[in-house]
Amino acid sequence: MDIIAGKADGAENVVRVKAAVRNFAAETNLTVITEDGGFFTFDVYYAENPAVSTVNLTVQDQQTEGVKKPDAAGDYQPTAPASESRVLLREVGREKPATIKRMLSDIYRQNRTDVKGIRTKKYGIGVEVLGIYVFNDVIYIHSCISNDTNISFEVDARRFIVADRKLAKRTAQQQTPLEVLRVCNDPAVVRGHQRQRTVFALPKLTIPDDKVLLLEIIEKNGARHQTVEIPAEELLEAKRRMMDLDDLIKGLYENFTLGRLPERQFNRLMTEYDTEQSNLEQRISELETATERISTKAVQIDKFVRLVKKYRDFEELTTPMLNDFIEKVVIHEAEGGRTKDRTQQVDIYFNFIGNFVFPLSEDEVEALQSEEARRAEEIAERKRKSSKKSTQKRNQKRAEIKAKA
Repeated sequence: MDIIAGKADGAENVVRVKAAVRNFAAETNLTVITEDGGFFTFDVYYAENPAVSTVNLTVQDQQTEGVKKPDAAGDYQPTAPASESRVLLREVGREKPATIKRMLSDIYRQNRTDVKGIRTKKYGIGVEVLGIYVFNDVIYIHSCISNDTNISFEVDARRFIVADRKLAKRTAQQQTPLEVLRVCNDPAVVRGHQRQRTVFALPKLTIPDDKVLLLEIIEKNGARHQTVEIPAEELLEAKRRMMDLDDLIKGLYENFTLGRLPERQFNRLMTEYDTEQSNLEQRISELETATERISTKAVQIDKFVRLVKKYRDFEELTTPMLNDFIEKVVIHEAEGGRTKDRTQQVDIYFNFIGNFVFPLSEDEVEALQSEEARRAEEIAERKRKSSKKSTQKRNQKRAEIKAKA
């Protein structure tokens, strides 16, 4: 063995390579497979003072000039660049690791809320599922953990478990753990009054109605553990997230990285697509809010209808009946002074439906308009008479003053 390679201490994305023996003469090679399926091979030679000591596998640049191979005269010449290709990893099935990584990043970046009502909150710690998506053979779960306390929540473990519905809230017996393929943003600590989002990639699965998928979050050196239940029907109805704009953006990025598209044109198109996508997301959010408001209103109306049916055949109006029907009565300030045209508006707010005003028929509307016109004419007539009397009094007073003079 001429070289020794392994992960650097305290780092998950750094490989450290060193010579096992000094001045080894034979040529050897090094193969590196990255988490996103990148497959890199390097020709390795011994150099007492290598010109390049670090190679960044995430940057496609001219980094091969520094790695040199000794020629027959003992001088060092540049080697060929490391070859790179993509491989399929057994743990992610038929899906490309790079695709999973890109999907995780896109879901986290867009930060959408496509699922509602899947949440739990205990001890001031809340866990919520924001979205469930499926693409090819992978399920993506977008979750959020919030800390409303002053004490940091240190995460010891996150795990997904398939459990019997009736045992979901009891013990860990008869539970099947699931392997998490990849994670985007896996914070170790959620500090007080902060929230952190995480996107998980799981192997595609379907579970029967008597089973549930549990997301368990265990606190390190604490007891504020959280368990959120994801029903089977939510997995079956998971949205296929690949929209037209997403496809366009991904194709645009691929063409740019392959050198098919100039940078200036790439930036312009990306700006246009991002703007359009932001507008669509805002519109979708507005429509979802309006739909939720309409749905809530329909539920309230249904409750009021059931209340009306309950008292359909009553013979006497009782206090409990009034309490069931009426939320409040608002009496407005009177208008019209101390005259026969004095009016005072009274608003009655019913439970579930609020201030309900019965619609008027055409005859009632016509009668109301005639009454308002009559009142306006009467008020104008009184003003004319009052003005006439005032004028007569002034003229009479002037005549009396003139007679005395």
